[in-house]
Amino acid sequence: MNVVALLSSCVTASADAGNEIGIGWMALYSVIGMLLVIAVLIILIVLLMLISKIVKAIPDKSKSAKKSAAEPVPSAPLHAEDEEETVAAITAALMAYYAGEGKTAVTDGEDIPVPFVIKSIRKI
Repeated sequence: MNVVALLSSCVTASADAGNEIGIGWMALYSVIGMLLVIAVLIILIVLLMLISKIVKAIPDKSKSAKKSAAEPVPSAPLHAEDEEETVAAITAALMAYYAGEGKTAVTDGEDIPVPFVIKSIRKI
């Protein structure tokens, strides 16, 4: 059924019942409905903004726990031999990795600078 025919049948049915509603009243009801929807949306926006400010104001305990966990823990000093062996093993592992990628430090007898420098190694 056509929408226009449906609307006209509703208008004629209400006119037959004696409840004739003019186009002005329909426009007024439409404007009131739109204003009501906009007012409710504005109220929701304001409430969400207030809630977000309240939530941001509450101190977050998990952030403070993360900050304390992120602080570096001083490791026990290693013996000089153990430290040298560890540095050598890590350096060898990195060189083997770069050799597999085709980025070795020595190619055809030429020294090519490696894209990194090991400054310190800490045990985690």
